[in-house]
Amino acid sequence: MTEEMAGGQAAVPHAAAATGGPELPLLVMPPRWASAAERLREVAASVPDRVAITTGDAEVSYAGLQQRVDALTAELAPLLADDAGVTPADARQPVGIYAEQGVDSVAAMFAVMATGHACVVLDVLLPPARAAVIVERAGVGVVLADAERRDAAEAMPGVHTVRDLAADGDARVATPAVPTLDDPATLVFTSGTTGLPKGVVWTQRTVLACGQTSRETLRITPDDRVSLALPQGFAVGQLSVFAALLNGATLCVRDPRVHGIHDLAEWIEATGVTVLNCTPSLLRSLHGALPAGHVLPALRLVTTAGEKVYGSDVSDFRQHLPAGASFMNWMGSSETEALTSFEIRPGDPVPSGAVPIGTAIPLRTLSVLGPTDEPVPAGEVGVLHATSEYFSSGYWRDPAATATRFRAEPDGRTRYCTGDRARMDADGVVEILGRGDDSVKIRGYLVEPAEVESVLRALPDVVDAVVRGTGTDEHVRLVAWVVPDPHRPAPDAQGLRREVGQQLPEWMVPRDVVLLPELPRNERGKVDVGALPAPAERHEGAAPATDVERAVEQVWAPILGVEHVGREESFTALGGESLDVEEMFTALSREFGVSLVVDDLAGNPTLAEFAALLTAKQAEAAQQGGRGPVGRLLGRLGRGSRGTARH
Repeated sequence: MTEEMAGGQAAVPHAAAATGGPELPLLVMPPRWASAAERLREVAASVPDRVAITTGDAEVSYAGLQQRVDALTAELAPLLADDAGVTPADARQPVGIYAEQGVDSVAAMFAVMATGHACVVLDVLLPPARAAVIVERAGVGVVLADAERRDAAEAMPGVHTVRDLAADGDARVATPAVPTLDDPATLVFTSGTTGLPKGVVWTQRTVLACGQTSRETLRITPDDRVSLALPQGFAVGQLSVFAALLNGATLCVRDPRVHGIHDLAEWIEATGVTVLNCTPSLLRSLHGALPAGHVLPALRLVTTAGEKVYGSDVSDFRQHLPAGASFMNWMGSSETEALTSFEIRPGDPVPSGAVPIGTAIPLRTLSVLGPTDEPVPAGEVGVLHATSEYFSSGYWRDPAATATRFRAEPDGRTRYCTGDRARMDADGVVEILGRGDDSVKIRGYLVEPAEVESVLRALPDVVDAVVRGTGTDEHVRLVAWVVPDPHRPAPDAQGLRREVGQQLPEWMVPRDVVLLPELPRNERGKVDVGALPAPAERHEGAAPATDVERAVEQVWAPILGVEHVGREESFTALGGESLDVEEMFTALSREFGVSLVVDDLAGNPTLAEFAALLTAKQAEAAQQGGRGPVGRLLGRLGRGSRGTARH
């Protein structure tokens, strides 16, 4: 039996049929438009007065969004004139966007795509060195930046022009560049096996198909308010953008990594989000931030993607859903956009373990193949492949890497090898069993260990390194085995982690670093991964020694899910991620009456160092007429007491 299932297509003539509102022609494939800009213009003409984008602080209608896009496209045209119409689209210089996500960043994204140049959205929380590498790899020449990031953008390699995101002059209609369906629209950068990030090319065709697949799978209509609470620069964030704006819905933009998880909980309710797209990690953080039994009344659908989500997560979050709301798990990749979906409707039983990734969505065909590309029987294990006419076109200016994953089929479609070991039952439901290579998912982000190894080996104190993902599905962590240079002072694990964190995002920084005199190798000279020693068991070390340190421990411990924290232990080394940092900052800022920023933790990573920083900030605040030197939290602590973790 051939293990191949294709997604179906819905037949709904107009969005008005579902909403009773203004008539909006449906986006269907193959499209009658050549670009996302053409589709946006059609949407703006159909629903001009509907809110296109809102942040809670600002909003713009579809008519206003179209005016912004037209004005910026017109102003960008002279900057990009040397390439337009002369240079092939896949060789034109991409345009970068470096700004906190909001109305301006989304409008700028559509304006760049309308010029016929690829758009590269740089995540604002990436280390500047990492953002610079992406700019250089993409060949970006022009960057649209907000005021906070203008100086950093001007210092990036190859960048010759930095300008504001919004147009300077009055709104005017741009002369269209008329990109074709197969021209690059956006470049989505992900971790690479060669030691550098790789750019995945979403064409205009890919972007338009996002609109149809999300409409049919998520049932998006102009009445919806779709969240963009995930990074705009990543595939899942861009999917949210196109799902909303190509279907006439309202895109609700907020970055919880900037504003905090408690802000997100309040914002979802205040903004009336109906479709919440998140990772399982974000879902769990949001559940922890909401009062027990508190319902988010506007939600009709919550989706998760990027990593395994469990039935317990669904059961926990159902208390926050109104009657009639559904939960959906889906799987995809930067190379393919979404591939599968599995919906748990009201009244459906919740799986006891991992929630399935489901069956193929529209415009995709899935197959599980054996070692010689033969289809395997139902229930047998093989490698998951996906076929479509609407995937990305491969890796930016890297045909060799593209050929390793993508293959042109005789019918004109493209087959992509996901690298996932999987099996499919007779109904087309796919179960992922793990990766067939070394890559791992850390908090929803794909990490190629080779890229982390490359950064470690480039450090002056390191002569060799190997990195692997270890642990269970829900608690995967990166471990680095490092050989220090014997002719230099021996580095410490925390120092190495700090140096890696200056070049790579937090999810790519190893949780554990094991120092070795040499790496074990087999007879062929390859690293013998099985012979690598396990990381040492965590030792808390010295207990917090002062009232302030004990106060900090009582905040850190429950957030990190541990019982105690030693005074020399690091918040990030114990697994604290960006949302955890925001939660910790919120609690300590409130209790100690001080202002905290990300650099405070980066420069003072251990509990003792951070407590000393808090003491210094309190003393400074007291000198300036602020609160006294002892925070309210101290009053709740018994002398010498230690906190108890939440579980």
